[in-house]
Amino acid sequence: MKARDLSQLESGPFDLLVIGGGIYGAWTAYDAALRGLRVALVEREDWGAGTSSASSKLIHGGLRYLRNMQFGLIRKALVERRRLSRLGPHRVAPLRFGFPVYQADDVGPLAVHFGLGLYDSLAGFQQPVARHQRWSRAAAHQQWPFLQSEDLCAAFTYGDCGTDDARLCLEIVAGAAAAGAVVCNHAPAVEILRSKDCVVGARIADAFDDNQQIDVLAQQVVLCAGAWSEDLLGRADDQQRSMRLVQGTHLILPAMPTQDAFLLPAQDGRIFFLIPWYGRTLVGTTESDYHGDPSAVRVPEADVAYLLHNTARSCPGLHWQREDVLGSFTGLRALRNELHRNPSKVTREFSIEQPQAGLWLAVGGKLTSARVDAATLVKQLCAMLGKGEGPCPTTNQPFPWAPLEPYGPWLQQQILSGTQLGLTTTQAQCLAERHGKRVGLIWEQIRLDPNLAVAIAPDLPFCTAEIEFARKHEMAITEEDLWRRRIPLRLLQTNHPNPNG
Repeated sequence: MKARDLSQLESGPFDLLVIGGGIYGAWTAYDAALRGLRVALVEREDWGAGTSSASSKLIHGGLRYLRNMQFGLIRKALVERRRLSRLGPHRVAPLRFGFPVYQADDVGPLAVHFGLGLYDSLAGFQQPVARHQRWSRAAAHQQWPFLQSEDLCAAFTYGDCGTDDARLCLEIVAGAAAAGAVVCNHAPAVEILRSKDCVVGARIADAFDDNQQIDVLAQQVVLCAGAWSEDLLGRADDQQRSMRLVQGTHLILPAMPTQDAFLLPAQDGRIFFLIPWYGRTLVGTTESDYHGDPSAVRVPEADVAYLLHNTARSCPGLHWQREDVLGSFTGLRALRNELHRNPSKVTREFSIEQPQAGLWLAVGGKLTSARVDAATLVKQLCAMLGKGEGPCPTTNQPFPWAPLEPYGPWLQQQILSGTQLGLTTTQAQCLAERHGKRVGLIWEQIRLDPNLAVAIAPDLPFCTAEIEFARKHEMAITEEDLWRRRIPLRLLQTNHPNPNG
């Protein structure tokens, strides 16, 4: 990725200005740039700094949506799970989930078996994960002795996929830049520009220079700014807003004695996840309405207590206490404004609105479905512009950093290359997965300076070479960019939860 250069925004007018560098803005810019459109992508903070780096790190169908009978949403996401794992095997990895069922649960083993079978069926064939399997009470206790065994009826395993959401977003932005898009982080939109009754662009500021502002002209403007979109539109009243902000919190806790993830029942009937992530365990999420300034969102202590209580209830053998929390983060889902519904039941379906001629607003959606949702949006934009029409280019396009060789042999070769340079097998594999085909640049750095193979932290898989690489090649400008999203050390190695890293 080229260094950040706001002067490039003055090269307009553009066909398309995308405001918001989360996963939806990234896929929109990437798709449009691959079609040959002149695209500018701007982000107020860093790539994926908002909701897109505050997810449960899953590429999944959303098993819990079966309760709401959202079969279309699940099917779409499961089709995308298969596609993304094929196009980006370095970025999307299979996970096995354990699912214990207890006598007090409102859904018994038979219903769970049926639901998981339906989940498998909706996924179709050639999926990257194994189909579900039923375990006896005794087998489950032997496999996962830390689970609550009292009143345990049975357990199941099923498959979904995990990812590093921040790096997924970064990679797609890099793809957009490589395809010709002008991309600038730390470049907030401060005003929508209008001529008569039509939107013609936006005024973009420099987050590091209060005196610099650029009027970026474009034929079409797309708002993918999530929780910040409504403020930019000047909608202060909840009744006027298209979006309902729902806050979700995650905790980082020590590693579990297994590589399996878990879907667990909370005491209030909701479900939550325990997911292995970079040698730690990701625990979440919560769901509650949020009405304040999106930039001021913080981890509520009540959310920390809720997740710890329910984890201790389901997994007493882990013995996690408040002092075991290594880190935490929270984010805001910008969902449809269904004010009458419980936050857990508000639809995750994506929708597109046109508040004004020349202006498009992205609402809702999921990390898993962002590619196909963006393709729908770009198709409409191309029809409006009268250019770039045709098949969606991201449907079969490998991820920008995906190796072109068969993934398994390629990964083994990279592990060998890394261990020959003094890295551990875990470090070498992690580097290959995080950087894809660009990992060769990391190997070159270490060959020139073997000290760069030194681990940043003794029990985490990141090495010193990644620090300078992130600054030179991944548009990491601030310390937050580097230590929260390029290398998530602040999440994984803090002693006191910090909502924003």
